[in-house]
Amino acid sequence: MSRIAVIDIGSNSVRYMEAERTETSVLSLFKELKTTRLAEGQDALKALQPEPMRRTAKAVQEYAERAQKHGLPIFAYATSAVREASNQAAFLDLLNGAVPVTVLSGPEEGRMAYLGATGGSGTLIDIGGGSFQIVTESASFSAPIGCVRFRDRFPDGTPASLYAALRPWADAFLSDVFPAARPVTGVGGTVTTLGALLLGQTRYDGAALSSVRITPENLDTLLQTLFEMGDRRKEHPLLKERHNVILQGGTILRYLMERLRIASLTPCDRDGMEGFALYGAPIK
Repeated sequence: MSRIAVIDIGSNSVRYMEAERTETSVLSLFKELKTTRLAEGQDALKALQPEPMRRTAKAVQEYAERAQKHGLPIFAYATSAVREASNQAAFLDLLNGAVPVTVLSGPEEGRMAYLGATGGSGTLIDIGGGSFQIVTESASFSAPIGCVRFRDRFPDGTPASLYAALRPWADAFLSDVFPAARPVTGVGGTVTTLGALLLGQTRYDGAALSSVRITPENLDTLLQTLFEMGDRRKEHPLLKERHNVILQGGTILRYLMERLRIASLTPCDRDGMEGFALYGAPIK
């Protein structure tokens, strides 16, 4: 068994995990994230913007320093915002060699999350800041629609108006309707936060998420409640860093549940970080 550090450079946040792993298993020991909104402003200009790049590089460097301080091998990967950026090389240069970064394709991102969360069974829904993934045992699909990118296009609206805005955009990518194999698992900050809210949590407890089921009905009710909260969303402990993207992320989830005929979904705190630790980071 060895101990490693993994850094996930996402479109909405930079996440850090310390874990123990063997050739067949990963045990997370510590997780933390910094919300940096790397994809902010990217949708219109197709390039990462200077301030989000600076925030994100700073977070990556701080996590790399933590891992180095503890003598841990560091493995890092980047997802939607970096892989789609016209100035990808400039961002990677900004890291100043803090850590080598693997840029995952959309299907690779989905596959890592699928293996990390489910071990390889059922269907996975992964909603990030810049993209969403749908993964089954035999297929991995990715579309460049995430909560930050959606917010950049449609910053305000009721749940109904956001859904109406999302549907033609998402339909252009997800033209085929197919039923999702059970069980259905959901990962990413949007899904886990919604699950925690349904449990009434004010302090995040990822281990408790297995006890909640997200359904179209309770999701509709929750999204309406969140909309009616307005600026008070900022005051909720679980929404301080997500108050202005949670409606957009929740709308993406609601759309996918309808399109894939998902009656219920279980949130999971294990995701692509565990998948990458086991299958993307070489064991030395």
